[in-house]
Amino acid sequence: QPKNGSPTTSANGRIASINPKDFNQNVVDLGKQIATLKGKGKISSAIPALEKVVDLYKTFIGPMSIHTAYRYSRLAHGYYAVGRYKEARYFYNKALVIFKKELGEESLDFTDTLQSMSRINYISMENILEGEKNIEKALLYETSVLGDTHANVALSRINAANFYIKSGGLSRARSLLKQVESTSTVF
Repeated sequence: QPKNGSPTTSANGRIASINPKDFNQNVVDLGKQIATLKGKGKISSAIPALEKVVDLYKTFIGPMSIHTAYRYSRLAHGYYAVGRYKEARYFYNKALVIFKKELGEESLDFTDTLQSMSRINYISMENILEGEKNIEKALLYETSVLGDTHANVALSRINAANFYIKSGGLSRARSLLKQVESTSTVF
C-alpha cells in the first residue's frame, strides 16, 4: 500500500488493494480527474478512472448496492459516449437490475436506464425488438410517474418516435407524435 493512500492497481489497471479509510479520498480524487477529463472533451481518457470508481464501490459498498448501481450507470454513459455499446449495455443492465430491485420499475432511474439502453439499440440498430420493448416500458412507467402532460414525457415520446422512424415503425411514430401534439403544453 503506498504511503499516500492511493490504491494500488493490478496488471489490468483495476483496484488491487486499498485501505478502507482512504475510500472517500480516492473517490473524490478520481471524481476530480473524471471531471477534468470530461471538461476537456477527453471522455475516452476518463474511462479508466470511471472503471476504478466502480471497482471501489463494488469492493467497499457492495456490487448490488444502489450507490454502486449509479456508478455502473455513469460508467455505461462513458462507454456509450465513446461508442463502446457492448460494454455500455452490460453496465446499464447491471444498474437496471439493481434499480428495479431497490427502487421499482416506476422509478425515474429505472426508466432513464431503459431509455439509455434503447438509445444504444437506436444508434447501433441492433436488436430492434428489445429497443422497442424498452422504449414502450419506459414510456409507460414515466407517464405513470410524471403524468401524461409532463415535458419529459413529451420528449421521451419524441425520442421514441425517432427510434420508430429509423426502424421502420412509421405508424407507431405518428401515433407518438400525435400524443405529443394533443397532450403537451410545451411543444
